[in-house]
Amino acid sequence: MITAGQDHLSAVANALATFGGLTCEAIDACDAAGDKVTADLFNAITGDIDKQLWLVESHLRT
Repeated sequence: MITAGQDHLSAVANALATFGGLTCEAIDACDAAGDKVTADLFNAITGDIDKQLWLVESHLRT
């Protein structure tokens, strides 16, 4: 169980980074399959995840 705030932030950052990596892989897979529309959707999701990760990581630096 996570009880410390910094530990929680680290766990959330790790989850976001993992998910962001998977969405990047999905973009590549969609591009390889010629599915530009789905690749574009994953691109938007990746941008949102990257922003959330940046926000969470900014709290880890303080």
